[in-house]
Amino acid sequence: MNSLQRLTTSPAQVPLTVENRELPSDHVKLPIRPPRLFVLTFASSLLLEMLLTGMATFQWPGYTPIAAGLMLITAGFTLAGWSFTTLKAHHTSGNPQLPTQALVTSGPYQWSRNPVYIAMLVIYTGATLLTGLTGPLWLLPLLVWFTDRWIIQREERYLASRFAAEWQHWCQNTRRWL
Repeated sequence: MNSLQRLTTSPAQVPLTVENRELPSDHVKLPIRPPRLFVLTFASSLLLEMLLTGMATFQWPGYTPIAAGLMLITAGFTLAGWSFTTLKAHHTSGNPQLPTQALVTSGPYQWSRNPVYIAMLVIYTGATLLTGLTGPLWLLPLLVWFTDRWIIQREERYLASRFAAEWQHWCQNTRRWL
């Protein structure tokens, strides 16, 4: 839509834009982008712990937590990469601001309807081990609850409306988490 069309179009007809890109109207409407939610929760929990405990710096957690944290982060990024590669192979996107072109039920999606969220939780847990702090674990149950109720359920309603029978079959045979 060019600038003249925008001037002559009513506000209700103007498509949503993000960073000067038009957004299709057929996409999931989420309260927050999932990666932002995880990063903000992690950063907030670190700040909260530092304020409550009076700590001004991170403490060395030791070699074992560092090794475990790095392994979890690697596993999380590997799972996320596999998930996005599978989506791309089916010509669809993991971006909730774009329409879903296909219901992907292969690769990691044959075991979980939400492998990307599992990957983000694994990365979050690994990053927690690297910090040597427990603050991120305090907010983890709230993060899982919010992700499940406010993000995943919206995505599932969208997919159910878009892929009706195929969606029902996949839901009956594949768990939401693990």
